[in-house]
Amino acid sequence: MQYLLLVWMCLPCVMGQLKLVERFNMGSLGRQVSTAARTSFSFYEEWQIFKNTHGKMFRDFDTESQRYETFKDNLQYIADHNTLYKKGVSSFYVGINQFSDMTHDEFSSYMRLERLIQRTYHGIPSHLSLPDDQLPDQIDWRTRGFVTPVKDQGQCGSCWAFSTDSTCKYDASKVVANCTGHTDIRRGSESDLKSAVGSVGPVSVAIDASHKSFQLYKGGVYSEKRCSTTNLDHAVLAVGYGTLKGQDYWLVKNSWGSSWGEDGYVKMIRNRRNQCGIATEASYPTV
Repeated sequence: MQYLLLVWMCLPCVMGQLKLVERFNMGSLGRQVSTAARTSFSFYEEWQIFKNTHGKMFRDFDTESQRYETFKDNLQYIADHNTLYKKGVSSFYVGINQFSDMTHDEFSSYMRLERLIQRTYHGIPSHLSLPDDQLPDQIDWRTRGFVTPVKDQGQCGSCWAFSTDSTCKYDASKVVANCTGHTDIRRGSESDLKSAVGSVGPVSVAIDASHKSFQLYKGGVYSEKRCSTTNLDHAVLAVGYGTLKGQDYWLVKNSWGSSWGEDGYVKMIRNRRNQCGIATEASYPTV
């Protein structure tokens, strides 16, 4: 009798966990977001897989317990967001990556996401934009050997160096060219940015990466209404553009390793009033 009473008392909790697991799993998409979760103990199983995958080790039990609680909170966020994605409310989905045991404040501090110094535009050549009908409808400079492999900047906070890395490697041998200066793109103009990416090559850009949705981005066309067009804290590289399911996007190379996003890349929404400031501080080198 006592056993049946205990089961009855625990049933609501178990059912709540199972509902979250169902939302988190999401069938085939769940395999991209995480290893399939099927029992009320799946959070612990996910935690073990996460630690093994990313080589996570903790100095004591209390530290690991704290990280585990944060990890579970992030799984809840992933489940909630991906429910919206499955319903078509969101254009992108999120998932487990190497940052999934960090709160967003910890992540921002770890990655040194601070407002970037704006560049000076006085006396610097500006890009001469081409008409849209002279540009390809889509382009991916990775297929032409102009983009180096994705790297992981770690905690060094040198995202500008990583964002310009590929723009100085314009041949198949990946030999670094001499960059004697840079050409700026008209501030805030996505049409001019498209012209530069479509006719010149990869372009160094700065974005607002200060949101949890970006920390845990996994795939799809990233769109964040809270993004700023002026408070930019991360430098990345626009290596192409295209359209996915009716959504125009920029193909952007990040510097957080290949386990983040789509093998280290993000599709950021294009033609949405310069969302996340992608065209605010854009330039490419003079070689």
